[in-house]
Order: sequence, then structure tokens, then C-alpha cells
Amino acid sequence: MARGITERIRQDATNGGSILLPGGKLPSLRALAEHYRCGLATVQRAIDRLETEGLLRVVRGRGTFLLGSTDAPARRKSKMLGAILLEGSFMHEFHSRKEMYLADGWLFSIYDATPDHQSPEKERLFLENANTQNFAGVIIEASPYQPTNQELFLRLRSDGCKVIHTVPYLDDMSGECYFLVDYQQNAELATLKVALAGYKEILYVGRPRTAPHVGLIEKGIANIVADADLHVLGRLCVQHKETEAILQALSSLPRQSAILCFDTELGEIVRYCCGKLGRTIPKDFGLVSVINSFAVNPQHSHVVNDPGTILTDILAYAMDNRRSPFENIHRLYRGTFCDLGTLQKTS
Repeated sequence: MARGITERIRQDATNGGSILLPGGKLPSLRALAEHYRCGLATVQRAIDRLETEGLLRVVRGRGTFLLGSTDAPARRKSKMLGAILLEGSFMHEFHSRKEMYLADGWLFSIYDATPDHQSPEKERLFLENANTQNFAGVIIEASPYQPTNQELFLRLRSDGCKVIHTVPYLDDMSGECYFLVDYQQNAELATLKVALAGYKEILYVGRPRTAPHVGLIEKGIANIVADADLHVLGRLCVQHKETEAILQALSSLPRQSAILCFDTELGEIVRYCCGKLGRTIPKDFGLVSVINSFAVNPQHSHVVNDPGTILTDILAYAMDNRRSPFENIHRLYRGTFCDLGTLQKTS
């Protein structure tokens, strides 16, 4: 019953139906219950759901408003931005800019989600505190682990807080605001460089499929493999620094194969393992990585993205109080190839 009433209120509110009062305000719960011929509890559940979705805003003592309507009251936002990040390039960029924005009155609250492996519960606690303190926005490498905080993101946005994603946490991000590395394009570029160097066989050293961008990288590789007549000898899934598994895979790998790594951290481990086996790069194996890990100084070819440019765009949106939290910005950033000579031309 509640779901049916929810849909009827949604349609009537968004289509300018007769239930809307001047200024985008909804009637009282009792009036809505009489209009839809249902109980007060049913209407309350419907209103709660539509508020969670970000369609309505309930203001204590004022009533319920359609978001974006002329009289919908806006919460005054502080000049604070939250950031939930993993150790890496974005974390470094944020810390390097804190003093720059301090002169304009902006403060950053940064939470490193690396030690707790992106715990959804700790992520939720940070976000709820950010909402209580009226943060203007939250920039987030959101946890992909269930249960995700998708409904909380919607509630934050309905309260006027911009929620900006820097990594996909869902397969379908169409309803979100994001500024993302184009992971699929990165993978296509790295794999294309392997093909152009003349390699015919590749070993992919990847990560477990715990987040959507892992699948995007695999899709990008598959696209070029299909078009360039490459043969994938195997897919090695590495969680951490599992050198024994890598050594075993490399020991049976035919010479003149290319090794395609998920990120430069894995790429440098592969380079170390090749040395232990008495193999050299690029004489014996080609080596290239799809993502550049900030904490690594890679000595092999890889695709690199500019986190500074991405963060500049994010902050320009986050700090502009004329921009709506409900803008579903979808921005992808292409990578460029950094050639360090580890893909040798073969014939």
C-alpha cells in the first residue's frame, strides 16, 4: 500500500498535481491521507521514502516541500568539505591544498579509509557527522561493500550537501555526481600499446573484483584483445604482495610475452620477481600497468592520470554555492601513456 501511495505522491508532486500548495509545499499528513484515502502511517512512510530519495524536504515546524521549489527552505552550509579517501594521489593533493583554501575560509576534514579497508559502517558515521555539522560537500572514494550508503548519499544531497564521487561504487553510476578516471580507456590504451609493440601473448596480473572499476579495466582489456588478435595466457588475481604466486606464474611464461598489470604497485612487484628468476624487462617480457599508484615510483611503462586537474574541477563545483547538489555531473578523465621503455618492439 505504502509503495503505491509513494508513487502517486511522486507523480502528483513532480507533475504539478493538485496536491501541491503555492511555493511547492505539500498539504498536511492528514490532508494527504484524506486525499489518497489511506491511513496516516501509510502517508508518513511514503513521505519518509521520498525524503530519503531526495525528492522532498521535511522541515520541522514548516512542513514538507518539493526540493527545488521556490519556497523550499535551504539549510545554511558551513565552509567545510569532507573527504573520505584512500592513501594515494587524491589524499596527497588534498593535503597539499589545505592552506591554499584556508585563506578563503574553507576547512577540510579528511578521513583515511585505508586502515579499515573502506568499512561501510565507519563511512556512514563520518557522513552522518558531516551532515550534522552542515558540510557544504563530501568528496568520497565510496565503499563498494554491502550494504552501501547509497540512501545516505541521497539524504545528504536533499539536505543541500554535495556528494561527489571519485571512484565508482556501483555498476550504474548514472544517478550520481562523479569526477572519475576513465578506467576503461586507461586499460584500452595500455593494451593497445602492447599490441602496437608487436606482442601476441599477454598475462594479466589483476586485483579481485571487489569494486566496479576493476571490471571496467577488464572490459577495456577485453575490447582491445578482441580487435588486436592478442592471446591472453592467463589472469592472475593478486590481493596483496603475493610474490610466490607471481613467481610461479612467471616461471612458466613464454619469453616475448607481455605482462599487463592492474596498477604500478603490482607492476613493480612483477619487475622484482622477474629479477629473482633471472629474467629481464623488456628483453624477456614486456611490462605495462593500467593505473599509476601514487605511493610507487614506477620504473616501468604505465598509463597516468592527473589527479591535480580532477581535484581542481571537483573543488570548483564543491565550493560554488550557486550549484545544486542534485547536478548529476558525469565527468571522465582520459589517461596518457608514460613510456619508460619496458615494451620492446618485437617482430
